[in-house]
Amino acid sequence: MDFINSIFMQHIEMMQTLFNDGVNTLLNKLEDENLKIIINNMNKKIIKYLKGEYFYNDGNSYILLENTNKKISINKISSGQQEMLWILYTLLGITAIDNKKPFIIIEEPEAHLYPKMQKEIIDFIVNFMNMTNSSILITTHSPYILTSTNNLLYAGKLKENYKDNKEKIKKIDNIVGEYGAINPNEINAFKLYLNDFRYTNLINEEQEINSEEIDDVSNTINETYTKLFDMELNNER
Repeated sequence: MDFINSIFMQHIEMMQTLFNDGVNTLLNKLEDENLKIIINNMNKKIIKYLKGEYFYNDGNSYILLENTNKKISINKISSGQQEMLWILYTLLGITAIDNKKPFIIIEEPEAHLYPKMQKEIIDFIVNFMNMTNSSILITTHSPYILTSTNNLLYAGKLKENYKDNKEKIKKIDNIVGEYGAINPNEINAFKLYLNDFRYTNLINEEQEINSEEIDDVSNTINETYTKLFDMELNNER
């Protein structure tokens, strides 16, 4: 494990130096023009999410705000922004360093993120996956992650159904983006039961994530509300 951690830290240190001049440092090291375009487009999405661009100079990490050019230390941004920054720029760095189609594991990307940012992180991950033809494994406990994934999976199913209809495809792309849909033939989703080492397939016959699994947490919360509401109603009678 120490050896693995050592290799991982070497990768992280190497990736940080790729952002001495923001994403330009990384782009200047690349020879593949197509990859340059992909990374530049993805960086624009990151700037939109974070309201600025990431830089690493002399051991200091900071965000250069887009509108004011003010430097904000990474230590002073929210834990959610730090989590998002870590995931997004790690994906860019891995692509640039390895220069090949990576297999990436992301554990609980929802950590410290409120629901809207959870949607945005999934949108970015799916765009990254489609642009680079990567394989990604995500573990999650979040119904928001599942719902966001399901929406993009539905978009992918529609693109398959309308693949000969350019007008329909354009409308779908306008909603989720050109690289924002998930191909239903290229996804698996499972629920793990650690107590007895079982798993169930979450993809149903409609090639979507089973809505009952997504709504499971909401149903539990609603049950509590219903019990309290019934108690109040009975007391008023």
